[in-house]
Amino acid sequence: MTNIVIIGGGNIGLRHLQALLRLKKAPLVITTIDPSQESLIKAEAALEQVMDRRAADIRFSVNLSDCPPNVDLAVIATTSNVRLEVMQSLVKRARVRYMILEKILFPRLAEYHEAAELLKSHGITAWVNCARRYWPCWQYIHKERFPLAAPAHFSLVGGLWSISSSTIHWLDLLSFMTGINGPLTIDISGLDRTIGYNKRPGFVEFFGALQGTLGPYTFDLASSESDFYTILTSPDWHCNLREEIGVSVSMVTETKTPMGAWNRHEENYPVPFQSRLTDIMAEDILTTGQSLLPSYEDSMALHLPLIEAFLTHLNRCGLVTDYCNVT
Repeated sequence: MTNIVIIGGGNIGLRHLQALLRLKKAPLVITTIDPSQESLIKAEAALEQVMDRRAADIRFSVNLSDCPPNVDLAVIATTSNVRLEVMQSLVKRARVRYMILEKILFPRLAEYHEAAELLKSHGITAWVNCARRYWPCWQYIHKERFPLAAPAHFSLVGGLWSISSSTIHWLDLLSFMTGINGPLTIDISGLDRTIGYNKRPGFVEFFGALQGTLGPYTFDLASSESDFYTILTSPDWHCNLREEIGVSVSMVTETKTPMGAWNRHEENYPVPFQSRLTDIMAEDILTTGQSLLPSYEDSMALHLPLIEAFLTHLNRCGLVTDYCNVT
């Protein structure tokens, strides 16, 4: 029997659940736990949207005590402010083999080290859900260009994406393309002094742009009201991806030939939803013990400088704190 537990039945949690209904494991038990009965009702209703589901024993509970004693895979889909507490409570109740953690991981720097020690002491292998590594367009680029030759520049413009919650996705993609996760430096001088509110109550949002370096690579990431482009440039290769959010990615690449000419290639790729990815991730993990997702350790190496930069910005804006309330 394969036991999977999803903790956090909100929007992202129910998408994980929908995907896992397609998992080719039998017998399969999926338990979704959330203190909000309303969230669980919505998650249960979302099951009806999955037309190609496989047979599974689906359970819902508001109590973590209803977690099975042996868990093959735990998906921690809570907000960042309670994630470490949930992890601590879970390992007191169950033996867990693998975890997938949502990002942003934690609001306090010390919690990253506490979580690392918790995972190590309980023998749990964990990954962080930077899911774009599983997107077909990035799979193609990784296959063709990994490791991306330096010097290279990664640029992101438009899209009105969330700087507070999504910057880690872009840093992770650069890490995915290059095979390195540090040293990471982040310049926050382009962030606006106005602190906004995230769509999730109790969390903040940032506006403007970030710049920095990851090893020998440079990047600039800007959120604005314009078309959404990701641009990768190196001396012998250019890549331009235009994303129609939630629909498709149009990719144009140009490769320099030995004679100095440029060969152009165009392709369109679908944008897979989380409800079409988690089953693939789980299959990889449960079958091989490996995943394309970044390991907890690798993602921690990117999270820590990012949280430090966000805390510096919050303090610069007059909010003296060691608590970075992003999720």
